Parts: sequence; structure tokens; C-alpha cells
Amino acid sequence: MNVKEPIDAVVATIDKYLALLIKIIDANTILLSLLILSLTVGVGVLYLQNLILEQCLIPHIQEQLK
Repeated sequence: MNVKEPIDAVVATIDKYLALLIKIIDANTILLSLLILSLTVGVGVLYLQNLILEQCLIPHIQEQLK
């Protein structure tokens, strides 16, 4: 038995499953998921910036002005 035969069988199986996965998940689905992910991260960053501003910086500035 050649050592290369099992490796070729594994590669062929991976190629079959990869082709099936590409048929199921097309580029539009990937782009939509990336858009949702980036919007979620963006909203989270804006929320944290607002929280830091309201809870830390504004009270500190108000104390300095007194």
C-alpha cells in the first residue's frame, strides 16, 4: 500500500465537502454576515465611547471647572 493513497483520499474528501460548502454558503451570505458583524462592533464602540464620556470625562471636567 502506498502512503500517498490515503492522503489523496483525504484530500478528495475535503475537496468534496468544500465544494458542497461553497454551494451552500455563497458570497452574498458572507458579505451580509460581515456587514452585520461590522455594524454590531461599530454600535458597541459608539456605546462604549458614550459611556466613557458620560461616566468618566464629563464629571471630571465638571469637577475641574468648580
